[in-house]
Order: sequence, then structure tokens, then C-alpha cells
Amino acid sequence: MADTTIPETRYASSDGVNIAFQVLGKGPPDLVFVPSFVSNLELAWDWPPLVSFHRTFASVARLILFDKRGTGLSDRVKELPDTHERMRDLLAVMDATGSERAALAGFSEGAPLAVAFAHAFPGRVTHLILYGPLLCATRTADYPWAEPPEWWDAVADKFSRSWGSPDYMRADVAWRAPSEQSNPDFIRWWGQYRRLGASPGAAADLARMNARIDVRPLLRDLRIPTTVICRAGDLVVSPEHGRYAASAIPGARYVELPGEDHLPFTGDVAPLIQTIAEALGLKPPPPAAPIAPPQPQFDPRHIKRLSARELDIMRWVARGKSNREIAVALYVQEATVRKHLQHVFRKLEVPSRTAALARLNGSLTEDDTQRPSW
Repeated sequence: MADTTIPETRYASSDGVNIAFQVLGKGPPDLVFVPSFVSNLELAWDWPPLVSFHRTFASVARLILFDKRGTGLSDRVKELPDTHERMRDLLAVMDATGSERAALAGFSEGAPLAVAFAHAFPGRVTHLILYGPLLCATRTADYPWAEPPEWWDAVADKFSRSWGSPDYMRADVAWRAPSEQSNPDFIRWWGQYRRLGASPGAAADLARMNARIDVRPLLRDLRIPTTVICRAGDLVVSPEHGRYAASAIPGARYVELPGEDHLPFTGDVAPLIQTIAEALGLKPPPPAAPIAPPQPQFDPRHIKRLSARELDIMRWVARGKSNREIAVALYVQEATVRKHLQHVFRKLEVPSRTAALARLNGSLTEDDTQRPSW
């Protein structure tokens, strides 16, 4: 039977900042996924193809996942983190998991962090995988395929104004994952994943930070087995970035796969899985079958008393999310969430969130009905 257990989210302390991480599978080897722009460890388990992507690698390695500082379940920070801080965060995660040496797979914006870490701590890295690598973000005379400075300014402004809005998410999916642009379920999940991965202000700050990325001076000093992977039609990070990286890193192997999707877990995933596995000297594992995430087991007698939106909100409540987090996930006002909860309490004849969950779970007690109202 396929494993449906969601790994526990734990925290590593890095200079007083809590960095969220998860571990699944068994090694050796250890494989660390260095995420791209923003991530959310727990919401990742809501999208079956992403779950499949993770579990496929966990079948042949001990997979270590984490949210970079300022994103997802890691601590929010007041100032933009620099590369050295993020390297210490990654080091703290490896230390917390007992990983002495690991392969690093850096995706998109995660690639420069993987490069910087491998350069600073070569003894801790066995292999380097760079997928769709953004190793220099702003255009220069000798790097003409990067975006100009004004493009990054426009991105930061757009994030501040419309981050996570339905129109923005549809455009973002068409850009990052063209194969999913007609899939409303993916667009809905991706919006929630992005909104709970970073706030609009944080996303704008991260875009400004990304504009400063340039790890080109480090590439020629790397002496770690490296594989650079790109998709030929990637609309976000063009193959020119990967070709440059592969030519600059001594002994690096360059692999260009067909496809347009930038997100590694969308489009034709099998060739990418095979390429990464082979780069690590592993037998390519068959892709794990997508498994729908477990849902709260609500009593059918009470489910029919609630509207679809009310039931949706109660599923988020069951996951321990606050009204603010639910509002962000569903792209509604926090007052709207409170109003829906009032309707839920009235329909279920209970005074609180805890009692409502107990009613829906079929485990309501007399004490639950006597608790003070929310």
C-alpha cells in the first residue's frame, strides 16, 4: 500500500531564525531540494503530482525539504536575507537532520543558493543538480539573456499590488506551467500555495533581492560533480542560462529536455526524474502514483447542513489555520471568514471552532457545547 503519511514539519534554528524542514525516505544518499522563489512545506502535500514528485525521490534517497527564511512555514524576517544568511539556514537544516554530506538539487532561484553553498562548504556536498538555474538575474553586456533592471522593478511593483489575485495566478500559471493553464484545480491550489508561501510585501522584497543574484564568479571554482538541466521551451528561465552554467562549471554535464514548463513537477516529469537519478548514480525510480491528500472525515449527516464555502473553511480550520490564514488562502477578507464561521456555528448549534469540529467529527461532548463562544 502506498505511503500517505505527511512527514512532520520540524524546525532548525539558524541565528535565532526558525527554518522549517521535513524529511522523508531513507538514505544513503541524502538529497536536499533547494526550493525556488517561495514554497510552503505543508500545502505542497495538497497537490498529488507534487506529492508524487517528492515520494519518487524519497523511494531511492533520504529527501530533505525546507522553506527558505521569510517564506512558507519558516520565520518571517524584517530585512531581506543575504546569501550568507541563507547558506547558514541550509547548513542548520543539514545539521538538524544529521546530514554530513548530501546532494543538492537547486530549482530556479534555489540554484544560486545551491551553488553558493557548494562553493563555501564543498565537503558537505556530493553532487550538484541545477534545474532551470537563475544564476545571474539582471542583464549585463556579457549576459544578455537575463532580464533588464526595469523588468525586476515592474515585477516587484506588480507583486505589491496583485500578488495572489485570481487574474495574476492565471497569468502566472500560463507562464510557469503552460501544461496546467487550463486546469482550474491547479490554478486554485497554486494561488493558495503562493499566498501562504509569502505575503505581497515579502514577495516584492524577494523579487528585489533576486534582481541582485549573480553567482557567476563562483562557477569556475566548483569541483563537485554537476548536472545542469533545462527544458527547451522554458518561458521563465531560458536554456541560455543553463548552457552558460554548464560551460563555466568544470566538468559539468548539460541536459536539455523537451517541454515548456518551468515548474519541475508539471509537464512531462519522467525524463527529469530519470536525469536527476542518473546524475546521482541511482537507478531511475518509476514515478510514484499521485495520491490525493487525506481529507478530514466529517460526519455526512452534518456536512449537508453546510454550504460548499462553509465546508471549505472548516477543512482549513481542521488543519489548524487561523482566520487570517484562511482568508489569505481563499483570497477573501478575514471578516468574510468570521461571518461564514458564525453561520457554521449557528447551523451546527455550537459556540466555537473546537465544538464545530467535534460536531463534524461526530465526537461532540457536553463540555464542547458549554465552551464560550469564539
